[in-house]
Amino acid sequence: MSEDNHNDVQITCGELSVHVKWKVDKSMTGNPARLFLGSCLASHFSNLSNEGAVADFYYGLDDCGFRRMATWKYLVYENKLNYRPLPKPHPPSFSSPVRCVYDRCLVDGKKSFSKFSPRYHSSIILHLQAFRFTLGQEVFIHCKLIAWDPDNLNEAKKACDYNKATGEWELLDDPFQSSLCQCCDSACQGRGKRDTDSGDCPPTQLSVNPQGSEAVFYAEFLTCNIRRLVTTNEIIFETEITSPTFSKATPIYYPVACTYEREDDWAPPLYDPLLFHTHGQGDLAFRMALMKDDFSGVATTTTFSLGSMIPIAASVAQQNHQPLILLLDECLASTTPELAPDSRVYPLITNKGCLVDSKNTNSRFLPRNQLSEIRLSLQAFKFATGEDVYLHCRLVAWEPRDLDSGNKACQYDRTSSRWVLVDDPSQSSLCSCCDTNCQGRKKRGITADGPPSYWSCFGRPGGAGPIQQL
Repeated sequence: MSEDNHNDVQITCGELSVHVKWKVDKSMTGNPARLFLGSCLASHFSNLSNEGAVADFYYGLDDCGFRRMATWKYLVYENKLNYRPLPKPHPPSFSSPVRCVYDRCLVDGKKSFSKFSPRYHSSIILHLQAFRFTLGQEVFIHCKLIAWDPDNLNEAKKACDYNKATGEWELLDDPFQSSLCQCCDSACQGRGKRDTDSGDCPPTQLSVNPQGSEAVFYAEFLTCNIRRLVTTNEIIFETEITSPTFSKATPIYYPVACTYEREDDWAPPLYDPLLFHTHGQGDLAFRMALMKDDFSGVATTTTFSLGSMIPIAASVAQQNHQPLILLLDECLASTTPELAPDSRVYPLITNKGCLVDSKNTNSRFLPRNQLSEIRLSLQAFKFATGEDVYLHCRLVAWEPRDLDSGNKACQYDRTSSRWVLVDDPSQSSLCSCCDTNCQGRKKRGITADGPPSYWSCFGRPGGAGPIQQL
């Protein structure tokens, strides 16, 4: 973490808090209530006779309107010290930046339930708890991926979780090597080793002379870790110039940003994730779409009245596979085409295949015509009335003879007040966990010598656009 010290402002960054000591000029001491750190007043104010005064600010990094920015290398909290002799909208007569810079592990796991999940093959799965950040605005997640020799993990090449029970960092891939994560609260430096990643861009031109050195960078947007941030009115491309340190010294960090006015018709590219090809065990293609009432074809409208039924069909095309059964592992409705921390959501299917919406509505699974297809009839629900609604679902292809509590299709029978397994009511005991927590047993999936395989589909139904409710 960084500690910045200037002539009149001293900044001490703690783990989740900051202390700012501001030596205030005598001209600004007449009204201490006009001294601000972001939106916060001074915690303590003391006059120093003719030398001015000292204002101390002790606050958490979630207070005072701190802006959090995450890069692939650092977690940055920014704010400003302001002296406002006149109230807003008058500008401050004095302003000074306040910045705390932290090296990154999964730092969000220290104060939330964010966590890595156990690996499956070459994938890494991260569950992030939705957080309070720029409410009401679009939020984009930017990540840097690295492929690395698994036998040579080190302080800079690792995946670490914070274990709240023990109060210690743990290495995801080998808890016995958790000592590699001890640097997560300080500065992590790894040994040099071959890797493959997006990397930083070195200077295009570099000149060294006795008066000092000059580095010149020429780079295209979306290279060199330049990130695109989109707000209501602006498109911002930002990155940082850094100088690596090989000691405990504070890393050099200079933010760089180019801001452009956002055109009214600009929209981010929407990727259609509803078609997947998984290689290695044959090709699988997943599809999901809104359908006509009789399922004879794709729906010609996406507008539904409250209480009406919404027909949905999902299928998996199997070419070289043994027959698989298609399951809806999870579905939720949201007001955004891509899930974001501030998305409003409405759960439909949760707990590994439990149609929870069927407990209070007429939503239900329909009888199968074939194992590779699943049909769902959703009753239009009262959620974000008047707004576009998007469905986000995760599909699972599974061995049909090995259904378990973690791979199933269950719905609630309100007549008998119990959960029923759609594909075999005699095995409805597999659904008894739907009101608690469903955990599937570890069992072979598609191949006899490998673990179960999953394919995920998140996106708009059939790419046909959002659902509209009347």
